[in-house]
Amino acid sequence: MPGPSLLGSTSAGSNGVASAISSALAPATQDPPPRSNWSPRYRQGEAPPQNEGDGDPVERRRASAARDDPTRPPRWLRYSTRCAMQYWWVNQKQTHRHELGGGYLWSPKRRADGARNQFYENMRIVAPGDVVFSYWEGAVRAYGTICSFGYDAPKPSEFGDAGRSWSQIGFRVDVEYARLQHPVLPRASWDRIQPLLPDRYSPLNAANGKGLQSVYLAALSDEFGRVLWSLIEASGNPLPARDPKKPLIISAEEPERELWERHLVDDIEKASLSSTEREAVIKARRGQGLFRSNVASMEQECRITHVTNPAYLIASHIKPWRHASNAERLSSHNGLMLAPTADFLFDRGFISFGEGRLLVSPVADERALVKLGIDPDRPPNVGTFSKQQDAFLDFHRKEIFRAA
Repeated sequence: MPGPSLLGSTSAGSNGVASAISSALAPATQDPPPRSNWSPRYRQGEAPPQNEGDGDPVERRRASAARDDPTRPPRWLRYSTRCAMQYWWVNQKQTHRHELGGGYLWSPKRRADGARNQFYENMRIVAPGDVVFSYWEGAVRAYGTICSFGYDAPKPSEFGDAGRSWSQIGFRVDVEYARLQHPVLPRASWDRIQPLLPDRYSPLNAANGKGLQSVYLAALSDEFGRVLWSLIEASGNPLPARDPKKPLIISAEEPERELWERHLVDDIEKASLSSTEREAVIKARRGQGLFRSNVASMEQECRITHVTNPAYLIASHIKPWRHASNAERLSSHNGLMLAPTADFLFDRGFISFGEGRLLVSPVADERALVKLGIDPDRPPNVGTFSKQQDAFLDFHRKEIFRAA
């Protein structure tokens, strides 16, 4: 879905703009409280949050949003956006060396049998500022601050002897880790931890306190997270005060995508294609050439802003270029003409379309969206889509849209 060197394109030089918008969409952070009370969940002027149960993390965020402003209409809850940080637990097993060393989490998108897995789907709803506790060999041995939204990326090369698996696409999240000098053994404080385990999607076996092999990333309640912090501190681990003015580390999403797409371009260069077709397919990566002409013949305005001047619109792939076949990369049905900010939001999965409606990801910041021209309380009329466009939009909702 990349376009010219405007917002949301994957062309060289756009990384700064893309990073700026991603940062705007992340939850705002404030100065942490004094060191004696330090916990990423508490912020100055904020009372300790109430335990909102062990349900779905998106539902907890919606409940938090309703608590902050109970006068908001019920419809807003369906579009509610990220308003509080979330605690996570990751069972890393043998991958901890690579993930801590590389500063990321990575999971497949599906189980081996092709079925969805909630512990993988959770990678789609993390957000910058979230905290993850890393567990392996029977103990919590590190914690990390989430520094990006989840994004699709090939299996890391360090995960296998054969090198990077370009055909195995999963979810990746950037993390700034800190190892604990004194690991925390959950079974040593089982009387405090066991009652907090969720009935569904628990990271530990409720009977014996051992890690579950089938679990990757699990959501934790606020109370569970606070208990873990207290155990980490009580074990003698130093918890350095965080500088709220220090920006989050730069996400690897842009360079990872560029590396992935450059690999695909190399394959296209070697493929048995005519020079005309090869040029058209490669230009389509940037939303240019034949692809732009094809999409513009069907889409005369931005579905969100209703801008009609083509000079201000980007030809955006619905099913991203990196996921598409050559025919899909050029298809007039696999594209929308979008204004630059709308292109970025759609490309990164902060918005999507379904049943003629604009869909807003629960991990985006509503205030930032409003400033970017999208008010979930007043969704724009996006019109109807063709049957072929609906098929591509189905892929976008299932694979790109940031919602579990």
